[in-house]
Amino acid sequence: MDTDAVLVIGAGGGIGSALTELLVESGKRVFCVSRRPCSASSGSMLLPEQNDSTIARCCQTMLEQGWRFKWVICHIGVLYESTMMPEKRLEDLQAQHLQRYFEVNSILPALWLKHLVGLFEPHQDARLAFLSARVGSIEDNRFGGWYGYRASKAALNMLVKTAQVEYARRVPGVQLMCYHPGTVDTPLSRPFKGGAPRDQRLSAHQAAQYLLSELQKPRQQREAIFIDWQGHPIHW
Repeated sequence: MDTDAVLVIGAGGGIGSALTELLVESGKRVFCVSRRPCSASSGSMLLPEQNDSTIARCCQTMLEQGWRFKWVICHIGVLYESTMMPEKRLEDLQAQHLQRYFEVNSILPALWLKHLVGLFEPHQDARLAFLSARVGSIEDNRFGGWYGYRASKAALNMLVKTAQVEYARRVPGVQLMCYHPGTVDTPLSRPFKGGAPRDQRLSAHQAAQYLLSELQKPRQQREAIFIDWQGHPIHW
């Protein structure tokens, strides 16, 4: 049984794809979950539709195949779609948009939290990271707007911080992480990158390198953490 493998959920996205390439180049065994084929990895599963049942089957399949992970990185998230943009004022709020934000940014990651717990060796040092966002910080909210995205990422952060308590009992070697990757030149943030200083705009490859660096850092504490791409803590 290989307990040094890496699981990348959402491996078809910009950061997920770049991270997978870096991991494979470094010699890691990588299992990819994506809506599109991921040929570079040691194992993969196409998951065009994510829900409790499909996520459960995916995790059960990995368990039966003998996969156990040192690092798991979940890249699921949505900021905008063709008919949905971040709200600028209260009048922009729509129930269906709020439901969509919470479905993708909060509920699906929570379901992965639920089913991933059996894919870690209990006492092995391991990381489970979820891509969050600085705008999900309740304390750091100084500008307002983006109601659905902010609230759904804040909910993700709370789910992760709460799950750490149970993970600490069941798989005490695992540390949970909410990670803000910065402003990255991917389809997710491309329409909004103009607001970031030029020296803080990252390519997908750079963002993957920063994330890999944070995963590799030794950490003594087993509390959940919320950090940015420079390793700086963010207020929950």
